[in-house]
Amino acid sequence: MASIALKDLLENFNDLADDEKEYFLEIARKQLIEFRRYKISERVKEAEENYKAGKVISGNVESLLKDIEND
Repeated sequence: MASIALKDLLENFNDLADDEKEYFLEIARKQLIEFRRYKISERVKEAEENYKAGKVISGNVESLLKDIEND
């Protein structure tokens, strides 16, 4: 279903005037930026929860590699 909407969007995009295409792309870029910010904030929340729950280990590269090898 999403692919049909995307196909329609692409077909309709070609019918837009040049300035409308630029405006659309500007809005799409801004929405993509906001979406990425949201995903980053969700990842930060997850990382904070893991840290509070003690699911995070810290150390230098050597100690982390040893830890991985022991699993």
